[in-house]
Amino acid sequence: MQQQQQMEQKSIACGNRLPCLSANYPWLVAQNQDGTGDQTFYTLHDHLCHYKCRIPKLLGNHIRGYFHGWVILSNNKMWSVWNPLTSKIINLPPLITLNNSESIGQCCLSSPLDDPVPVLLLTITETPTFLFCRLGVKSDRLSWRRMPYNRQLKKIIGHYNGFLQCPTFYNGKVYAMCNDGDHVIQVDIIVNGGEVLIKLLLYGRRPTYASRTCFPISIPLLKGTCSELFYIVVAFNEVTKKTLGDVYLFKWVTSRMRWEKMVDIKDAVFFVDLALRGLYTHP
Repeated sequence: MQQQQQMEQKSIACGNRLPCLSANYPWLVAQNQDGTGDQTFYTLHDHLCHYKCRIPKLLGNHIRGYFHGWVILSNNKMWSVWNPLTSKIINLPPLITLNNSESIGQCCLSSPLDDPVPVLLLTITETPTFLFCRLGVKSDRLSWRRMPYNRQLKKIIGHYNGFLQCPTFYNGKVYAMCNDGDHVIQVDIIVNGGEVLIKLLLYGRRPTYASRTCFPISIPLLKGTCSELFYIVVAFNEVTKKTLGDVYLFKWVTSRMRWEKMVDIKDAVFFVDLALRGLYTHP
């Protein structure tokens, strides 16, 4: 028993170097809320070990997402994209277009950075407005833009009380979920010359499912990969979200244009943040 406990507590110090990353195994990185101190790397490939690192590029920054091999970092109003394998970093202009009363919800990178027109897209918590920055241009041409989408979304859902969350990348496009949890929206990003246009289209409705228990709170999430789109519902036994009640997982089947419930996720791994503000909940 003592030997087993020692194995479970095994910690490996990496200093200012990354552990041996592999595309075959997902990694989870934990850090302090203020971005200071060591970062802890976990992998499902060797769940008995964790790696303590102090990566200079991560110090003082919050890890906001990972898309197409690039890590999205933020420090107050300063944002950057960093490639952990090549150490290349692209620093973006200060996010001065964000009002003091606003906060960033989630982010998504529309395409790999070697594509002609990659765009970093940010949602604003509980507000129908996008912030975006077109990448793939010279540093002196980088700039943030705001785009309200309340009128476009109203045409889809029928009212002005909606906003988008959980932006994700799937099959070459960006998708997001409306805060009512009922509408999945396709976010078309079109670059015409120097202008970026964003159009919203209804892609599908939420899946229907029968819950075995009436849970006081449920959180729907949209997660995508290059070739698959998933709708996840995480249910809790109490409003404080301390005890997990159930998890429902659905996969989008393009040929049938509908969700299908999954019983076995096979080798798929999902990392979800249940502490994000603005997520839809219901009694």
